[in-house]
Amino acid sequence: MDLQYEKHEPMDVKQRIIGIFKNPKEVFLDVYQKPNIFSALVIIILVNLFLIFPLFSIINEYVLLELNYEADVIADSVRNFMLAAGIIGAILAPVGFAFICGVLFKLYNLFDGRTVELKRFFAVGVYAYFPSLLSDILKFPFIFFTSVENFDMDKLLTSLYILLPQDTPLFIAEVAKSLDPFYIWSLYLVALGSAIAMKTKVKTTSIFLFSLWFGLVLISSFLAVG
Repeated sequence: MDLQYEKHEPMDVKQRIIGIFKNPKEVFLDVYQKPNIFSALVIIILVNLFLIFPLFSIINEYVLLELNYEADVIADSVRNFMLAAGIIGAILAPVGFAFICGVLFKLYNLFDGRTVELKRFFAVGVYAYFPSLLSDILKFPFIFFTSVENFDMDKLLTSLYILLPQDTPLFIAEVAKSLDPFYIWSLYLVALGSAIAMKTKVKTTSIFLFSLWFGLVLISSFLAVG
């Protein structure tokens, strides 16, 4: 990979976020030199928290509808659980994504011959998460304007599942739910950033990451259909 590691101009967090969609190679060169991710991670978490609150109101109505507006104690417990789960998920989703990708490529790096610190892989994962965040932002209007009677998470997916007919075999449907262009975009960025960090070919890191991911998709889809 022919990149100018030494002549790279430093970026601020705004330039990095914009650049991850326009010129990710330059962003990951900057991340390689300065793996600071605090501001980006805070932005992701705050956006996640903002996006989940419309979902809470819909779930609140849905719980009451399912319980026929009875059993207030149970309804309150469910609402509190969903609120806590949503907040925890908003925080752990980007952190977990970056950490898992970082650990995977750190293990890969053990056999690569070039030592790269885990924090650099973790930083790659944080910035690679932005396309997935964009997916959530695009879903926001649909969630906000959906009535509780028509609420269906499957219809809010950005995966290939929404293009399938209703009579699609269950296994294929489950696989299609995982084929989200935005998530695949994020995974590719992880492979690209990790390749830059290790100064190796992105083809190699892509094969490694997507093989693991697609294997996991097949296993989880098989388990989902019983």
